[in-house]
Amino acid sequence: MIVIEDILEKVVNGLSEVNLGDNRVQFPVFGWGNKDELNRYLEEHQDKSYPLIWLMPNNKNYSVKRVSQRSEFIIAVNHTKEEIDLMNDQRMDLVFKTILYPLMENFLKGINQSRNATFDNTGFDVFDYPNYKTSGDNDVVHLWDALTLTIDATYLNNCKS
Repeated sequence: MIVIEDILEKVVNGLSEVNLGDNRVQFPVFGWGNKDELNRYLEEHQDKSYPLIWLMPNNKNYSVKRVSQRSEFIIAVNHTKEEIDLMNDQRMDLVFKTILYPLMENFLKGINQSRNATFDNTGFDVFDYPNYKTSGDNDVVHLWDALTLTIDATYLNNCKS
């Protein structure tokens, strides 16, 4: 059986380190699940959770040697104390243009170069969340700059990765 999460974890594990600023350089981490699982993950791993590429659950369409899915990812970094009061134009320059967009591009490139995945179309959807903070019971527990990336992809049962 094709396990999309395993394929995507290999892609993320192949990405290079990301400079998060303020002397923080870390490899991206991958996880998946609903917001409850995301919150448990963040509480357990704290600052070692970033930069984060998180796959939200969605329907999977299986056939013999492939599975297709509209995959929605949260790509996020947490705030440092210095970044909490930044305005959106400052966040765009300091976080989105230098960290989140390049990470998203490298992730897409990694999926595209994988022998286990193909894009079903050439486009993808991106939604920016500067200064993402929520207060509801089921929302995330950290303060982020984040984006959601939505792609339509087919994941293949190939031995090579």
